[in-house]
Amino acid sequence: MILPIIAYGHTILRTPCADVPADFPGLRELVENMWQTLAAARGVGLAAPQVHQPLRLFIVESQSTFDHLGPEERARLFPAGAGIREVFINPKITPVSRLSPLQRKLLAGKLEKVRKGWYRTAYPMK
Repeated sequence: MILPIIAYGHTILRTPCADVPADFPGLRELVENMWQTLAAARGVGLAAPQVHQPLRLFIVESQSTFDHLGPEERARLFPAGAGIREVFINPKITPVSRLSPLQRKLLAGKLEKVRKGWYRTAYPMK
């Protein structure tokens, strides 16, 4: 079933989402409906909150993008292969600092306006 996609600015898009428990009822149906919705919208990614489900779940499909590119663009944009078609459940984004404790102490108060950071992602139920 194709689900309605909510518009930018809706409050659910700014609301923290709940984890998806391993025994979540209707998970397979929700994911299948999200795939159908994504295809109908001709998109490459869709998050559960975009279809009125405040859950930590998203899907990505970049194979169709890969298929429409020429050989040079494929090599440049997809060096690892033909894109992905994946479901990500309960993703985690963790800030990772490259400063040692001594560096942090020496630079305390001097890095407040610097916002460049590194992040590590994890997908426990991928």
